[in-house]
Amino acid sequence: MKIDLHSYQPKKEEISIPEWTDEPVFVRELSADNLEMLQRHTVMVKGQPVMEHQYSLLIISSLVDKDDNYLFSENDIEDLEKQPAVLIAKLMEAINRVSGIVASNI
Repeated sequence: MKIDLHSYQPKKEEISIPEWTDEPVFVRELSADNLEMLQRHTVMVKGQPVMEHQYSLLIISSLVDKDDNYLFSENDIEDLEKQPAVLIAKLMEAINRVSGIVASNI
């Protein structure tokens, strides 16, 4: 059996973020690379894994432009963490919908 690892096209959904831009923004399904980046920010607290900056990192890992270029990098964590909670909640809802992963379960 031959497996073609290039045949899968990640899910992507257009969302509107008028607080940031008038241009289309897309939430793309998380990849294994994204999950590894998230794990690098996981620390153990009282024997339990806790991801630092989980919301910002999920946004960084998921938001792309129409050409699949990431909109943010790890350098944007501090600025993303200053955004309104209502906006972050809207983004997290879209990220969860597209990837099927809840932030606290990663």
